[in-house]
Amino acid sequence: MDKNKIYFWFLRKITVEKVSVCIPVASSEKIEFLSRTIQDVFSKTKYLGEVIIVSSNPPAIVKPKNFPSNIVYTFVYLPEEVGPGIARNICLEYARYPYVIYMDAHVELPIDYDEDLINTFKEDKSIAIATYPIHVYGHPEGVKGWCMVMDEDLSVNWVVTKPGKEKVIEVPAICGCFYAVNKNIIKEYSIIGHLPGYGHEDLELPMRMWLLGFKTVVVDNGKSVGHHFKSFESGDIPQWHEKRWFYHALNMILIPYLNYTGERYDKMIKMLKEKYQWVFNQVWNKVVTEYSWVRQELLKRRIRSDNDYFQWVREFKEKYL
Repeated sequence: MDKNKIYFWFLRKITVEKVSVCIPVASSEKIEFLSRTIQDVFSKTKYLGEVIIVSSNPPAIVKPKNFPSNIVYTFVYLPEEVGPGIARNICLEYARYPYVIYMDAHVELPIDYDEDLINTFKEDKSIAIATYPIHVYGHPEGVKGWCMVMDEDLSVNWVVTKPGKEKVIEVPAICGCFYAVNKNIIKEYSIIGHLPGYGHEDLELPMRMWLLGFKTVVVDNGKSVGHHFKSFESGDIPQWHEKRWFYHALNMILIPYLNYTGERYDKMIKMLKEKYQWVFNQVWNKVVTEYSWVRQELLKRRIRSDNDYFQWVREFKEKYL
């Protein structure tokens, strides 16, 4: 083996053994949660290569004092808040490493959580997304959410029963508070990455990738990730303004627009037109102007049908809900 081949083998080796951790931070986020999460990232990520923070929240800019000098720290400041999907897509563009781990600013992590995720991607090249079960922050011994399911009417359910006996289990959808992606698969095949608005972007991406022939999995190795679940009642979530509602409607309409066909497509667009009637025409104009080429490209690329997907969802629900 000549020196050039040895160098490139070594470069590939050290690159694959690191991960990019991405944390989108909402403007309403409590910085104490972010500080604890970053500390968890430092102390519990075995192959940490970089941390990327995307936020319009100025206090989140501050680089922690104990940040290791050998870890790249990137802060992407946005002049205004964007949806979590856009923030995650920005992270994907900045990420230097082949596996990107997305997490909210208010999670607690198990030790060496990244190691099994990396191995899962290496062992099955068709896996696009991988995650762990989710527990309520501070209660790792409590009930765990193993995955989620999204019905064709966009209603959502948590699955709290382990959905299979295997260590790596294929699932229809996951919670967006924590998950890892194979960067190359998402960038090359998803076309647009995450949806740009608010809501269901973490549920739609697994469906789109499944239609394209890729898997979303939950890893059962005894580990789980804690998440602080926000609520309107607690005051953790700010009241939605007109722009946010527009981008929420955009996501809801893009889900069937990009992924449904036939009668299912017609039925859902009609239903959403009634549900979001005050803003539907504006949103629809944006959808057909900016995303019609995406729909056509996805229809050409996909190797499974939406009928197959929702048949799988129905069977999955019968077993585990």
